[in-house]
Amino acid sequence: MTKKTSDNPLDNYFAVERSMVECPAYRSLSLVAREVLRALQYRCRPWSQNGRVRGGVQDLCEEVGIADLKTLRQGLKDLEARGFIVETFCPKKGQKLVKRWALTCYPIDGAPQPLRSYLLWTPKRKDFQLPTAPKYNPVDDEFIYVSSGKKKPVEKEEEHPVDQIAPKGIESYRLSRPAVRVDEKEEELQF
Repeated sequence: MTKKTSDNPLDNYFAVERSMVECPAYRSLSLVAREVLRALQYRCRPWSQNGRVRGGVQDLCEEVGIADLKTLRQGLKDLEARGFIVETFCPKKGQKLVKRWALTCYPIDGAPQPLRSYLLWTPKRKDFQLPTAPKYNPVDDEFIYVSSGKKKPVEKEEEHPVDQIAPKGIESYRLSRPAVRVDEKEEELQF
């Protein structure tokens, strides 16, 4: 029988701070990076082993449920670039050891306060921007307003490839586009 490590029922949970979830760095993370962060938080005991959290890529792939190692490595790079994790140990090439990480949302190895460097992160121009939806202005049908507040002309809808191969006499195959109306005068000329 295994030894029970703790009697505290709260050891089965980990806290996620509201300030972390609401910051721009967290909102700009991909879903893979968020899931990797959750997996690392689950492995960490904040007051005892932060800084020694084992984060082998293959182990994390199994835990997160991702088959592609490249995708998981990109998630780790995103977390490190935005300040959520810090690499504390990197084995030399050929060693059979795994990387170790420290989460900046918890105090690192006896420090009095956590770093929380993700709160200082700001998006760069070339970096991933926060998603914003374009707004439609019903008064001005030819323009839409983008997130910067400038007008952008609405692109005209091009002819759909299905319409180009449609047999004669059928106006449109697509259901999303209304059928073309034919004037009565044009019908008289065709007969």
